[in-house]
Amino acid sequence: EGTNGIQSADLAFRKILRDGGNELKAYLKSFDDVIAQLKGAKGDDLSVIHKYLADAYAKVAKASEHLGVLAKEDLDYVAAVSAIYLKALATAACGMMMARAAMAAQEKLSSGSGDAASYEAKILKARFFAENFLPQASAQAESVMTSAKTIVSSRF
Repeated sequence: EGTNGIQSADLAFRKILRDGGNELKAYLKSFDDVIAQLKGAKGDDLSVIHKYLADAYAKVAKASEHLGVLAKEDLDYVAAVSAIYLKALATAACGMMMARAAMAAQEKLSSGSGDAASYEAKILKARFFAENFLPQASAQAESVMTSAKTIVSSRF
C-alpha cells in the first residue's frame, strides 16, 4: 500500500477513531447542506449531481459509522478496510466540492454574468464526475461494510 496505506491508517486510527469520530461527523454534516441546496436547485445537471452525491454520502456515512463498530471488535478489521475507506471518503469529498462549484456556476449562468461557456463546462464536469466517480465511492463504502472480516481471515 505504501503512501496510501500510511495515509489511510492515519485517517482511520488517528483522525477518526481517536475522538470517536466527532470531527468526521462534523465534516460529514457539511454534505447535508450541499445536498439540500442541490435538491432545490434548477436544472437537470444539478438534479443528476444531487442523486449521485446523496447516494455516495449516505453510503460513506454508513461506512464511517461501521468503522466504529469494527474498532470495537478488532482493530485489524479497521486496518483491513482503511485504504478503501480513504478512497470512498476522498471521492465523495471531491464530489461535494464539484457540486458546490456547479451550483455557483449555475447561479452565474442564471444571473447572466461572466463567461457562460466556462460555467456550462464547470457544470458538465461536475455531472461527469458525479455519474462516473461517485458510484465508485458508493461501491467502495459498501466494501468497507462487508469485507473486513474476509480480508483479515484470508491468506493472500
